[in-house]
Amino acid sequence: MSSEGNLAMACPDYMPKTVDMAKSNSSAVLGFISQNKVAGDEFLYLTPGVQLAPGGDALGQQYNTPHKVCVHNQTSSVPLIVCVLSDRGFLSFS
Repeated sequence: MSSEGNLAMACPDYMPKTVDMAKSNSSAVLGFISQNKVAGDEFLYLTPGVQLAPGGDALGQQYNTPHKVCVHNQTSSVPLIVCVLSDRGFLSFS
């Protein structure tokens, strides 16, 4: 998750138990929505909070660049790109 102080960080048992459940059910689990590889290369990793400029916002969202998650850290199979919406439609798409 891309929010600072999210459930995965607040609960020390959350991540290892989730990974154990995924490995035990690998025929039904495709991968994880995560900032990092948590269980090995046999899983798909979808990384939220990706935009062209790194940083954060007032709601605690943490943003990484496509280069960081795909090339530098090599942690993402599929970066989930941020779209900014308004009542008039798309303001930006990165």
